Amino acid sequence: MNKGRNLAEGGIMLALYTILLFITLYVPFIGTVLMFVLPVPFALIALKQNLKWSFLFLAASVFINIILMFAAIPVTVMFGLIGITIGYYIQCNKSQLQMYIISVLIFIFGILSIFIGSIVLLDTNYIEETINMVESSLEQSDQMLTALGQDEGVTETISQNLELVQTIMPSFLVICSIIMVGIIFLVCKPIINRFSDKKLVIGKVRDMQLPKSLLWYYLIIMISSLFFSEEDGQLIYTFFVNGIYLLQFLILLQGFSFIFYFSNVKGWVKGIPITVVILSVLLPFAPFVRILGIIDLGFPLRKTLTGK
Repeated sequence: MNKGRNLAEGGIMLALYTILLFITLYVPFIGTVLMFVLPVPFALIALKQNLKWSFLFLAASVFINIILMFAAIPVTVMFGLIGITIGYYIQCNKSQLQMYIISVLIFIFGILSIFIGSIVLLDTNYIEETINMVESSLEQSDQMLTALGQDEGVTETISQNLELVQTIMPSFLVICSIIMVGIIFLVCKPIINRFSDKKLVIGKVRDMQLPKSLLWYYLIIMISSLFFSEEDGQLIYTFFVNGIYLLQFLILLQGFSFIFYFSNVKGWVKGIPITVVILSVLLPFAPFVRILGIIDLGFPLRKTLTGK
């Protein structure tokens, strides 16, 4: 009886996932939103069943992709593994932070697999094509500016920034993965908690405390980068540049956490810290937020505020 019920639930979830995937791939705008819901069927299966059953469900989803949407197999595997990770960790009452880190690693591996697959199977490098398009536009702009007798400094600046984008691509991938998985968790949380007895718990932003050793890593890599330049080797230069950007992002998150903590201590409405975060993203306020993050990591500022 239970086996028949499990098969029925699995069939319903499989149909639900197929519909969600179809809308994600072929319906603009709505599909972009529903993309973050794709792990839900896998998470609900993993919450109620063991890992063997969960991976059988993933295999069935991949089989459906082979029949209907072959190109979507990497997407199914990536979101499926994230969903299974969420369901398994909730079912076993394991560390939510570890669940998040593993999900981020799965997302990074999935994106890399899609990128490599596009190169090997389709002979298409989307990043290189995009860069070539931008460079072609810059060349045309240079010609127009030269014909008009205008300064070409703007296009030179854009060209330099384009080279920087290519260099920081690894850290950009990690940062995007952290943000994307965070959005997936936020979107999936109410749905999973609605249909399951065990809950997906997401810690509050104001309670986030990164390791204090992060400051030492940041200090070491900042000082070390002063002694290296692009002429010393592309690999070393790329390592230091990506390390700086990634650590700056993490310290920025710590700064946001302190803003939310300070707002909570003062009893301000939630709209105030949210507005500060938005302004920090849209306007050049990020350095000031990073300073707050450094102070929050290096000094017991929260204990002082709580004491007062």
